[in-house]
Amino acid sequence: MDGHRVPPPDKTPQETLDRVAAKCIRVSFNPKNCKVRQETLSFEDLKGLKRYSEDDHHPSWEVDPIVVLVYQGRRFIIDGRRRVTKWVNEENTTPRRALIIEPREI
Repeated sequence: MDGHRVPPPDKTPQETLDRVAAKCIRVSFNPKNCKVRQETLSFEDLKGLKRYSEDDHHPSWEVDPIVVLVYQGRRFIIDGRRRVTKWVNEENTTPRRALIIEPREI
């Protein structure tokens, strides 16, 4: 998440996550209300991720993992949009690691 930090106001990676999540889906995710796990995503999984833009496929780097928020049954990329766009456009079928963040069941 360091690549998404905006000083100020982001003093911590948690603040960055909150800002990006609020921008994408208008919800805050934090350790009290979410869980994090690692998952390997197939090419089909990558194609199904919600990207707020698909026009930029020139990532600064191409390494895993990407970060995905799960909310109301949908998966939103919050870190790795350019990488995923590039991999999908090039039809690169290599499985990719993702950190999955999702709300806890209450």
